[in-house]
Amino acid sequence: MANIDKLTREIEAFLAGREAETPLPQPEDRDASWEVRVSDDLLRVYLDMYPAVGKGAPADPEAICLRIEQMGVRNLDHDKVLVLTDRCNSGDPASGEDAVIALGTPPISPVEGKIEFLVPMERTKRAEEEDGGAVDWKNLWTVPSVREGDVIARIHPPKEGTDGVDVYGKTLSAKSLAVFRSGTETACRSPR
Repeated sequence: MANIDKLTREIEAFLAGREAETPLPQPEDRDASWEVRVSDDLLRVYLDMYPAVGKGAPADPEAICLRIEQMGVRNLDHDKVLVLTDRCNSGDPASGEDAVIALGTPPISPVEGKIEFLVPMERTKRAEEEDGGAVDWKNLWTVPSVREGDVIARIHPPKEGTDGVDVYGKTLSAKSLAVFRSGTETACRSPR
């Protein structure tokens, strides 16, 4: 509470144009600092940077890059580290999505094959007349028909997944098509 009272008196003195009772404390000198964060999926590396205070030492981009490479991070964007260091040394902290300095390659999931029908494959019920007239029971259903040579469907073959690589250079395995299909029931069965 004493600090709040003191701050209140200082603000009142400032607003009144009087000198403060006691001079404001000067911040202690502190070197620029940085921290490396790796995303949970191991696909992004962030460099959070905090500027120096007072007469503290500025951040050194070469030392930062060397230390990050010693951590085993691959594909380090040296230019981005230099930009973030310049920003930090000019007094602005760096963090979040703007501070990504290395990216991995995510695995690509497999794609199941499918058949795209271009014509209706089931009979459909015709719209009944709204005038309340008699129903034509012979022509109640429409049966699809095609002519010889008509394209009735397109087959999209399945595609296997592609492995990815994390920020440390390790392979991130893609699911195989067999694992991807697990849990789904096959509609087509061979005759016995």
